[in-house]
Amino acid sequence: MNQRTTAIFRAVYIVLFFLTYPCLLSAENIKASKEPVASRKTDSNVVSPYMVAVRMKILDHWHAPMEGEKGKVKVSFTVYPNGSIAKLKVQTSSGYPKLDKFAIEAVEKAVPLPPFPDGLKETSLSTTFAFSN
Repeated sequence: MNQRTTAIFRAVYIVLFFLTYPCLLSAENIKASKEPVASRKTDSNVVSPYMVAVRMKILDHWHAPMEGEKGKVKVSFTVYPNGSIAKLKVQTSSGYPKLDKFAIEAVEKAVPLPPFPDGLKETSLSTTFAFSN
C-alpha cells in the first residue's frame, strides 16, 4: 500500500471507530489561548483535525482497568505548539481512583502530542477529555 492509501484507511478507521464508540474518548470545551489579538478566532477547520490526531495518540495509551469499575473521568490540560502539555489534572473524578489514574497516565504517555499544524497559530489549546469504561 502506498502512503495515500494508508492515510485514507486510517481516516476511515478513525471515523468508524468514533461512530461506534463515541463515549470512549471525547474532547470537550476546547479553548484556544492566543496572542492578544482580540478579533482573531480559532479556525475549527484546523483545530478539529488536530484534535482527532491528539485523540488517536492518547487512545493508543488508554487501557481501562479490567475490574468492574464503570465510570467516566474528565481530565483537562493545555497543549503547546511543540506538543508538550501543562496543567494536567482530573477535572471530574469517576469516583474510582484507579480509573482516574489510568486516564492521567494515558495523556502522560502520549506526550509529546503532535505538534500544531501550520494553520494553527495559537500559543496554546486548553481542552478537556472524557474517558469511560
